[in-house]
Amino acid sequence: MDDAEAISLVARHVGLQPEGAEVDRLDGRQGLLVCRVRFPSGASYVLKISATRGAAEPAIAWSLSHLAPDATVGVIAYALDPHRELQWAVMEDLGATRVSDVCTVETLCAMAAALARVQIAALDRLEDLIQRGLRQVLAAHWVSVALELLQRISEYTVRDPLLRDVQRCAWSVEETFAAAALWPSSIVHGDLHAGNAAVVSEEPLRVKLLDWGAAYFGPAQLGLAELLLSAPPCLQQPHVADQVAAAYSRHWEAVVGKLAGRARALAAARCLLALQDLHGVFRRLETEGGDADL
Repeated sequence: MDDAEAISLVARHVGLQPEGAEVDRLDGRQGLLVCRVRFPSGASYVLKISATRGAAEPAIAWSLSHLAPDATVGVIAYALDPHRELQWAVMEDLGATRVSDVCTVETLCAMAAALARVQIAALDRLEDLIQRGLRQVLAAHWVSVALELLQRISEYTVRDPLLRDVQRCAWSVEETFAAAALWPSSIVHGDLHAGNAAVVSEEPLRVKLLDWGAAYFGPAQLGLAELLLSAPPCLQQPHVADQVAAAYSRHWEAVVGKLAGRARALAAARCLLALQDLHGVFRRLETEGGDADL
């Protein structure tokens, strides 16, 4: 899509005239186009175009932007173009500042709070989100991950005690999933890190979450675990995790009251994600080759 087409598409859906508008191309990886369309009035919007293989993302992002407009990027319009095998979405422009640019305890807490608001808002619309293509990642998925991981680990020399701990977790994955599910289930971002959250304002601090292409339905605490595991090393201390978890839990407790087993559910969620990450490591070793002595 050239600049003129991008301007015309955005202008049509935001009700502005295309004359004088300009395009800033922001990304072009793997066939993905992300551009900012700036109009003479000062208004600007983001157009995201990608292949239809992730066709659920625009529909899910559009739904979330209406369910939790204060916590996730606003999607103004979206559609699939089956003839060109493309999908597109016109979104609000949240600027260039990401939490990764100003990653502090406060911004991580703001991310956790935004995640909780999205998950809570989605509770009454989960069936609709699933119909729109939201994947369901339930116990059977984690059992499959654990079994594949155990098979791959058996082919390597595993010396690290941490890996042996992961083996023990893999053998008890059904119980681990049940512990993670002590809290309600909702939408999980799937790729929640500081680069996928925009700082909308600093005073007061407001953050919105972006890029829901990897989202799925599962125990809500998996979303918090993603955020904690992706935090920079300097923010991995236990007291930081406690503050971030508290910011997340405050929103849930306002809706469902104090839930027992919060710490256990979060620990279980972190264990599941560790299994998934290590599973990915072994798959890459298998594909790319590498040292079999771990």
